Amino acid sequence: MDQVSAALSLTVLGGDMRQNYLANFLCEKGHSVTCYLTPAFPLLNPDIKQAASLSEALSASSFIIGPVPFSRDQQTVSGNTADNLLLTDLYSLLNKKHFLIGGNLSSSIHDVCDDKQISCYDFMQSESLIYMNAELTAEGMIGEILHKTPFMLQHCPVLVIGYGRCGTILTHKLNLLGSKVSVCELSESRRSLAASFGFWSFPPSQLQNTLPLYSVIVNTVPETVLFKDELSCLSSSCMLFDLASPPGGIDPKAAREHRIPVFQCLGLPGKIAPLSAGKAIGITILERIAAND
Repeated sequence: MDQVSAALSLTVLGGDMRQNYLANFLCEKGHSVTCYLTPAFPLLNPDIKQAASLSEALSASSFIIGPVPFSRDQQTVSGNTADNLLLTDLYSLLNKKHFLIGGNLSSSIHDVCDDKQISCYDFMQSESLIYMNAELTAEGMIGEILHKTPFMLQHCPVLVIGYGRCGTILTHKLNLLGSKVSVCELSESRRSLAASFGFWSFPPSQLQNTLPLYSVIVNTVPETVLFKDELSCLSSSCMLFDLASPPGGIDPKAAREHRIPVFQCLGLPGKIAPLSAGKAIGITILERIAAND
């Protein structure tokens, strides 16, 4: 990991438990850290300051670190506290001295930073962090499946929709557990890659013919894939899991009409491995700062 040349002052805002472990990691590296509206955490390093207001939090540091995603609704900074941190309040206090950092920064956030001449960095553009996040998501997804399903995964017929980063890792991990995994993927090249590893792969046009075969279906595609016609083909005991952000890859109205439970599995790295996720984010941020040092 590249080393920054001097101790930094950094403020960590909102988010889930990843933000607390990120703050601890930065503090352990010798940096001055301030937290604001991060979740309650008894293991937070006592050297970390707790700001009483957003103004105090932003005055304490040049580097302002938001969560991943930075905002789910494009109105507030993502967080699990009862207090909402409004983006408009944040924008009003940001100035040229600040460097805004976060995950999955929207185009509107980039526009505000451009207008105010504020540097910003989306750490979820880092290839190494993207793959680490996919690893953690896949591991968390398997935990969710094990917890929710009333049957064993060994020999279980599982369909993974999407063979991108997360879908690829999840498919291979499920295979190692002994599941009979198939892949539904639009891209011909990705289908060929899945087939090269021995997985049966097919395009979305064949979904209706194949859906009755599966006991578990996991969607990783960020657009609706399973509509009313597809859902009507499912076995009555099939379990559906969706990793995609709302509205997700499964038509919620159609699922309710068919009385099919759909488990939305968002933010799994922050739920199942916040320490690993927070450390990975911290390493990525410090590397970026060091590169510009």
